Amino acid sequence: MVSLVKQDYNENKKIYEKVEKALRNKLDESIPINHVGSTAIPSIMYGKNIIDVLVGAKDKEQFEQIMDILVKDGYVPSQKSKDEIYQFFSSIAGETRFWRYSHSFGNDGYRKIF
Repeated sequence: MVSLVKQDYNENKKIYEKVEKALRNKLDESIPINHVGSTAIPSIMYGKNIIDVLVGAKDKEQFEQIMDILVKDGYVPSQKSKDEIYQFFSSIAGETRFWRYSHSFGNDGYRKIF
């Protein structure tokens, strides 16, 4: 069951920036990383306790490389969501109270991945 909790946009933004910085240290700087979902909207009062992060891959090779990096970094891929187009990952961040449950939506050749 999904429950909604009161949101603090500034806290969500800080958590996202911490996650983004950690990913930037491991991924090529050309790879797009974005904060998406309800926690990225300043005016949302209630939402899931999940920070959504979008990471794009330009092709299948980069898709596989990013997947390998995320797994080595402790992210857990969902076997239910994997196909040639996207991959969902989840991770409990020890320093936060949030699940990082993330995915990307590709266009212009970018594939869904994170």
